[in-house]
Amino acid sequence: PRYQEDPELKEGLLELHRQIDAELAETLELLPPDTAVIVLSDHGAKRMYYRVNANELLAEEGFLKLREKPKRPIGLKEANEKGIIDWGKTIAFSLGAYIAQVFINVEGREPKGVVKPGEEYLAAREQVADFLASVRGPDGEKLDNRIFMREEAYRGEKLDLMPDLTVYFDNLHYGSNEAMGFGSPYSLETAKGPDDSNHGEFGMFILSDPEGRVKGRAKGLRIEDLCPTVLDLLGLPIPAGLDGRSVLSKEG
Repeated sequence: PRYQEDPELKEGLLELHRQIDAELAETLELLPPDTAVIVLSDHGAKRMYYRVNANELLAEEGFLKLREKPKRPIGLKEANEKGIIDWGKTIAFSLGAYIAQVFINVEGREPKGVVKPGEEYLAAREQVADFLASVRGPDGEKLDNRIFMREEAYRGEKLDLMPDLTVYFDNLHYGSNEAMGFGSPYSLETAKGPDDSNHGEFGMFILSDPEGRVKGRAKGLRIEDLCPTVLDLLGLPIPAGLDGRSVLSKEG
C-alpha cells in the first residue's frame, strides 16, 4: 500500500524472476531425463498495511505483565532474558512475525505457567480470543480478524504443544509482531527491520513428472500433500495416518 514507483527498480522483480528461471534451466540440464521436479512455496504473499504488536496489546490489556516497558524494540526472548516479563502474573503471550501464535501460560506446560489446565484454561483462552478478535486498526477501523482455536488448526499426538490460538489480523493484511518497545500497538517493522508484505494462505505447487502420471491444473491441494507426493514419486510407502495425500493418487 505504501508502494512508490521507482524508475530504476520498477523492472527489478521481473529481472529477479528471469535470473531464477535461468538458474533453474541450468540446473534442469544437469538432471537425468527421468527426474521429477517440484517447484513450490510454503506460503503466498499479501499486501500488508501494518503489523499488530500483539504482545504490546496483550500487555495493555493485562494479559501479559511487564516489570518495565522496553526502551527500544526487543523480541520476546530478549525481554525474557532481561527479566522484563513477570511470568507469575502473565496469562498469555504471542510468538510469530506474520501470524500471531498465542500461548496461554499454562501450569505444567510452560516453565512458569500460572493458568490451571481444564476450565480455567478454557476460560482464559476464550477471554484472550475475544479480545484479539476485537482489535481494530490504528484509526479505529474494523479489521477482519480470524481466530483459530488450537484444535481447529492442528491435530496429532503433540497437539498440547501447539499454539492455543492462531490469529490472522485483518485476514493477513496486518502482520503480527512479537517484539515490544515500539510504544504503540502498531508498527511498520519488526525488531529486525522493515518488511513489505505478509504471508498469504495460497502458495504455489508445480510438478513436472516425466512419466506423465499427472497433468493439467490440480485443484484443492494443501501443503500437507507435499510429503506423501514425494514419497509416492520415490516409490516409497506412505505411512498410515500421515496428513495429506499424494497428487498422483486418483483418490481424494
